Amino acid sequence: SAEAIFADDTPVRMLAPGTGKTQTARLWAYARDERPWGGDAPPAAWYRFSGDRRGQHPKDHLARFRGWMHADGYAGFEDLYRSGAIREVACMAHVRRKFVDIHRSQGSPIA
Repeated sequence: SAEAIFADDTPVRMLAPGTGKTQTARLWAYARDERPWGGDAPPAAWYRFSGDRRGQHPKDHLARFRGWMHADGYAGFEDLYRSGAIREVACMAHVRRKFVDIHRSQGSPIA
C-alpha cells in the first residue's frame, strides 16, 4: 500500500538578531496515520523548522517520500507533485475558496 501524509506549515515569530525585531519563520509539520485504512505503520508526526517559507524546504524534507500528500494550496508544494513521486490529495476547503472567488467576481450562480 502507498504511504500517505498530511503536510502543513505554521508561521512562528523568530528573533532577528541585532535588529530588536522579529521575523516570520515556519514550523513544518508532517503526519501520518494509516490505521483507519488497515495500514501497519504506526502513526507518526515529524516537525522541521525553517527561517522562511521557500518551497525548497518541503522539497528537501520529502526528498525520499513516495506516496500521497494532503496539504493546502501552497504553491511551494507544486514541484513535489510534478515529479509524480508524490500525489496530491487536494484540500476541499481551499478548492471551495476558488468557487467563492468566481461567484463574487462574476456572480456565477453555478459557482
